[in-house]
Amino acid sequence: MRATQFDGITADALITSGIGLQGWAGVPVQPRFAQADGDFIGGARLFWRQAFDSEVGASYVYALRKGYVARNDFALDGSWTPIRPVTVSGLAQWSLEESRLQEAKVQALWQVNKQVQLVGDIQRTAPDLFIDRSSIFRGLLGGVPQRSWRPRSCTVRCSPLSLEADYHWLNVEAGHGYRMGARATYRTPYGGSYGAELRLLDEPDNGYRWRGSSASASCGTTSPSRSISTPTG
Repeated sequence: MRATQFDGITADALITSGIGLQGWAGVPVQPRFAQADGDFIGGARLFWRQAFDSEVGASYVYALRKGYVARNDFALDGSWTPIRPVTVSGLAQWSLEESRLQEAKVQALWQVNKQVQLVGDIQRTAPDLFIDRSSIFRGLLGGVPQRSWRPRSCTVRCSPLSLEADYHWLNVEAGHGYRMGARATYRTPYGGSYGAELRLLDEPDNGYRWRGSSASASCGTTSPSRSISTPTG
């Protein structure tokens, strides 16, 4: 479930054999000078925790905004570590008001060794369902689901140098696109660091293409960092 800030109460109880229950209720945090009027959020999550790194749960969230239903969601989530270097996690969230899948995601992480980490996931989202049902902006997004596949091809850390690269394949109504990038960071023995990053984006739904690069430098804990970004396209 997506994070929401609110003023209220929460309660956690561990019942038996790793089975527990969480509950919360309150009023979503309001912008400055705003006043809560018919706003409310509440929910609960039942879970089974086999170990600190393996858990499954089912949750429900109900929210009102100015007296109108903003969220009415049910979700299943889980995380499993079959062997120490591998972790598999998943999430499925269903909108009860719209009777549609809001988000589904499965991710696998493999820590090959101390220097190399691989991550792959597949995700499907309905962007309009992430906006409150009472918002006027919700209709502008429509109900087009998006799917993406991302192998974070490599995260390599060979002190003092680390390299990261990722690729996202996007499947939307207008066709296929991508989001990808790479970053290199060098850390000095005196606490400083130097980094460079390149990002590429092709979003076929709106014909948007973007290419950008950035660089950063920090000379140590007592010196502020410096960065420069150069977007193109």
